[in-house]
Amino acid sequence: MTPDSARPGRGSQLHAGLTRILSVAMILIGVALVGRLSAQGIVVGLLFVVAGVGRLYVSARLRRGGG
Repeated sequence: MTPDSARPGRGSQLHAGLTRILSVAMILIGVALVGRLSAQGIVVGLLFVVAGVGRLYVSARLRRGGG
């Protein structure tokens, strides 16, 4: 008998959904930081945007089976 965590289903769907939500939140936080127009805000904001986009990209590739 396999544990519930070993079977794909609701848990993996929940994880994928939360990954997308948090990735979009990171992008929005980054845009808000860039909007502050301070040197540190722009750098940190761009890093947040890049990290959010990267998470979405990796998540999409894994869903398609691109490994």
